[in-house]
Amino acid sequence: MTTTELILNAANTAVFTETGRYLSDVETAIITGAIANRTYEQIAADSGYSINYLKRDIGPKLWRVLSEALGEKVSKTNFQQALHRYQTPVETATSPGAVKLPAPPPAKQPDIDWGEAPDVSFFVGRTHELATLSHWILQDNSRLVGLLGLGGIGKTTLAAKLVQQLQHNFEIVVWRSLRNAPSLGTLLTQWVPLLSQQRDARPRLDALLQHLRAHKCLLVLDNLETILQPQPLGSFRTGYEDYEQLLQMVGDTPHQSCLIITSREKPEVLATQEGAALAVRSQIVPGMATEATALMTAKGLAGSTADCQTLIATYGGNPLALKIAATSIQDLFDSNINLFLEQDTPLFNGVRTLLAKQFARLSALENTLMYWLAINREWTTVTDLHEDVVPPVSKGRILDALEALCRRNLLEKRKGRYTQQPVIMEYVCGCLIEQIVSELTTGNLDLLTRHALVKTTVVEYVRDSQQQLILGPIAQEFSRVCTPLPALEQQIHHLLARLRQLGLQGSGYGGGNVINICHHLGLPLANFDFSNLKIWHACLQQVELHDVNFAHSDLTKSLFTETFSNILSVAFSPDDQLLASSDTQGNIYLREMPYGQIKAVYSAHLTWIWKVAFSPDGRWLASGSYDGMVKIWDVTTGRCVNSLNHGPPVGYIAWSPDGTQVASVGLGPCFNIWDVETGALVNTLNINAPRLAFVAWGKCRTSSGDTCSLLVYPDGDRRILIWDATSGKQLRALSGHTALVWSVALNSEGTLLASSAQDGTIKIWDLVTNECIQTLHSHWGIAWSLTFSQDGHMLAASCQNAVVELWETATGKLLKVFQGHISNVWSAAFNQTGDILASGGDDQAIKLWNTKTAECLQTWQGYSLAIWDISSIGPHLVAAHQDGTIRLWETATGICCHTIQAHSSLIWAIASSPNGQTLASASQDKTVKLFNLETAQCILIFEEHLNLVLAVAWNSSGKKLASASVDSTVKIWEADTGECHHTLKHQFIVNSVAWHETDDILASGVQVGPIYIWDGSTGECLQTCEGHTGTVYTLAFAPATVADLIGCQHLLASSSDDGLVRHGALKLWDWRSGTCLKTLEHPAQIWSIAWHPDGRWLASASQNGTVRLWNVVTGNCDRILNCHDDEVRGVTWNSDGTWLATCSLDETVRLWSPETGECLKTLRAKRPYEGMNITGVTGLTDSQKAILKNLGAMEMQG
Repeated sequence: MTTTELILNAANTAVFTETGRYLSDVETAIITGAIANRTYEQIAADSGYSINYLKRDIGPKLWRVLSEALGEKVSKTNFQQALHRYQTPVETATSPGAVKLPAPPPAKQPDIDWGEAPDVSFFVGRTHELATLSHWILQDNSRLVGLLGLGGIGKTTLAAKLVQQLQHNFEIVVWRSLRNAPSLGTLLTQWVPLLSQQRDARPRLDALLQHLRAHKCLLVLDNLETILQPQPLGSFRTGYEDYEQLLQMVGDTPHQSCLIITSREKPEVLATQEGAALAVRSQIVPGMATEATALMTAKGLAGSTADCQTLIATYGGNPLALKIAATSIQDLFDSNINLFLEQDTPLFNGVRTLLAKQFARLSALENTLMYWLAINREWTTVTDLHEDVVPPVSKGRILDALEALCRRNLLEKRKGRYTQQPVIMEYVCGCLIEQIVSELTTGNLDLLTRHALVKTTVVEYVRDSQQQLILGPIAQEFSRVCTPLPALEQQIHHLLARLRQLGLQGSGYGGGNVINICHHLGLPLANFDFSNLKIWHACLQQVELHDVNFAHSDLTKSLFTETFSNILSVAFSPDDQLLASSDTQGNIYLREMPYGQIKAVYSAHLTWIWKVAFSPDGRWLASGSYDGMVKIWDVTTGRCVNSLNHGPPVGYIAWSPDGTQVASVGLGPCFNIWDVETGALVNTLNINAPRLAFVAWGKCRTSSGDTCSLLVYPDGDRRILIWDATSGKQLRALSGHTALVWSVALNSEGTLLASSAQDGTIKIWDLVTNECIQTLHSHWGIAWSLTFSQDGHMLAASCQNAVVELWETATGKLLKVFQGHISNVWSAAFNQTGDILASGGDDQAIKLWNTKTAECLQTWQGYSLAIWDISSIGPHLVAAHQDGTIRLWETATGICCHTIQAHSSLIWAIASSPNGQTLASASQDKTVKLFNLETAQCILIFEEHLNLVLAVAWNSSGKKLASASVDSTVKIWEADTGECHHTLKHQFIVNSVAWHETDDILASGVQVGPIYIWDGSTGECLQTCEGHTGTVYTLAFAPATVADLIGCQHLLASSSDDGLVRHGALKLWDWRSGTCLKTLEHPAQIWSIAWHPDGRWLASASQNGTVRLWNVVTGNCDRILNCHDDEVRGVTWNSDGTWLATCSLDETVRLWSPETGECLKTLRAKRPYEGMNITGVTGLTDSQKAILKNLGAMEMQG
């Protein structure tokens, strides 16, 4: 063994002998570095841990443990000599009774996630309890163990010490606190990946059980009482009943793991399962006896043994109660226990009584801070408290009050942050809830105006707990007292009037609290008057505020829905001060971090912006769009300084390492390199892009040590091509993927390349050796995009199944799975330190994640009712929206008679059955669904597609359905049963599909290639129609009446961009022979076509907001309808052809007369803030006001 290994073994032996555990990874890193005489700064750089964490936290604790183990003072400089002295007597002992060192640690240490477990380095007593519990778990194989007892009795500390002692008997150890009342679903999204080594992320109980059987796991759920309700005793709160199923399953079902719970009350499910000979046990944790004298000694109390025993008995041996009592003895009785006892203090009847006495002695500011710390629920800084407190007080006074509270043992302090023990936090919350309810019912306002019940500036999981544990109970009790509903609404109006009397300054947090209570109760807020009030910390995302009056109100720190649609790209600026995002409506949003306030909105492009990227110096922002343009933006001024015409749709852009050039690539035969300052085209590299492609640009070290500038691009043949960016010479091609490569990314050093493919694999390549060093298998489908952390240690994969995966690049280990999106995640980005990850996707949401805990820190919610397709069904029109909803409109009245939440994200296409009774929808969520239009109920779901479903069509009998997908297939389904009869495979993405109106003939159009004609009964390809050079977006078989007009019995119409932006081509085909009969040129991309019922016109809906009516006989455009303010995505005729309807990304449906071109009617769903008055509001930026106006708000003039 090497010297380092010998020293590490000796240290492991000493630590194990003292504590019953082995060295952790971070402790090993410190010792290894110290052996090499490296400084803490160097150890931090080597290991990836922060300097403060090593030097101020783990290091001192390690040397203290070794000092206790070795019996002498140990430091970083002398520990090797101390270990030598410790080992020498053992190594030279030859007598039969010589002491033998414990065996070295096992090769595999347990995977441990300590979560919020407390530090138990100072722990006394509980020997009997620890022995009993250890026997239950190790010898009796207990599956469920409950630690029960009063608040403050030491359940959590006992559990932590027990787990510390038993950890090496298990493969996996996970500690979780229920202090913030997470749902079981949230818990399972953490537990299942941890227990499966990140191989499984199904948030289901059966998945958890599978891994409890496969691995020996020790799980802890602390503070279970948080999710229990007072009555009936032992039952779970509403919304948490599934925890009972968890306990039932763990206790009743055989497995090799153990779950420990701590609770102040025994859950009923535990009471019915436990028994002395059963696998479910519970231990009442008693008060401490003589060992509690150590606590009093540590507090510096003076008294006889009898006095100490009397004090312990008085407070039932409750450690928390004794700590609080000790503070009173110190402050009031000069640390003399006997003087305190002479006061004939009433016997302790619970921690609440003691806390009530302590609270009676607090100053007003101390009370205020206690309430704020209970609201904030986590470690809180002085700066945060200074911002919270109103009326404001100085930081000096806050610090004095905090120190006083610490001396009273009411707070815990760590590195300048403060919080409360759970029992104290619960007591304070109870006081707050009781007082607020009283103020709401009486109108005598105090705490309601001085404290926010929910805060928008905290991380999301804390805000969720504030809503569940503070706002929820207040709202429920308030509604119970003020019944019926009219009385409740009357009292709310009275409260608003009272707040208005207090004035803008005096109303404080009151207005925001009232509106949050109303929303929690589900009260419709339409026409409410919140004018001339402070509306602070109001959570108004996805809340309808029709005709609400906020005139002259202060809306500081209130959250509103925003206007962005599906997010395609996110990027942090190099200094982490800004977060940029782009969406499907051609907009760029710049947010100021860390709170995400909108700094600027750029109406940047005509359509989808696939990529935004900051220059290396943060001066510029580049954007690349499907409209074929690359734009360069000055981040300071918001001015577009260069517009670069790439030509074909742009899928990706990348900056050169020196920030002087930008590369663009997309659909087309080349990618371009541009000079940023001049806008000049520097170089063009010829490629073949069968789809929107990715490009990465970075420096790379060659095997000879030289540095070169590389461009990396995935071609259409499952390879990754690498060029020298300076010379434009292709250097090499990497092969290894067995499916089409989607995305590539380079690490900052240029040593690693990551690539993802359509088969769900991710590969990591060494660019010096050109070898694949890791093959990762995504559990969540295709990784649409990849990004390395700045240090290259982590790789984030944005996946199609609504998650982001976080991989460790060195080992290929799946570290975390971020779950919270509800649809495709297109993009993710690390901040510079790698502790925060931003993600965005089809659910119109941007999320920030903690990369260490996988907790969601913040969500910004967008909103778009852009309409992607439309269908005419008798007297109704059906519209498919970007947010996954379907709306059914009466065309005669313009009334929306049904709104169906059909899908989790964008609906690409809809089609009504020939009898008009059933609607089929194709969505970004990879499903096709059937709906009964009379009942608006979903009757069938088709789920066999592996990727987005872009098109859907019925055959003439209504018995078959065809769907087209990004997975390069068309599927033919039995409409009644959902059975898939045929899967028609294509080489590329299938964008369109159409059935012949009488024959069982099907046509499909792809992203690159011909139109295919299929026999719908056999799945045989009958013909191909070749002539388009771009994506075929839509197909339509002509009605039989057209044959008489142009003399062709087998007419098919198609539209394509033919590889050009701002260009559309309509082609008419004889599909039987595959011959192109006619081409009609269009000055914009054509998204949809529809034949007039008698064939006299072919209508085309285009990207430039117009619809053209084509005379197919003459080839002329008879009429242009300048009909929408954005792209027209769909067009349809009514059954007799007297009008046509169009739908657009401008969120409207419009009905037109084809004869006159007159708009007959406009249909639009109400936006969330329709009619909301924001005249004279403060606390919002101009950009935020503009967003609210786009969502229906208005400012009165004059």
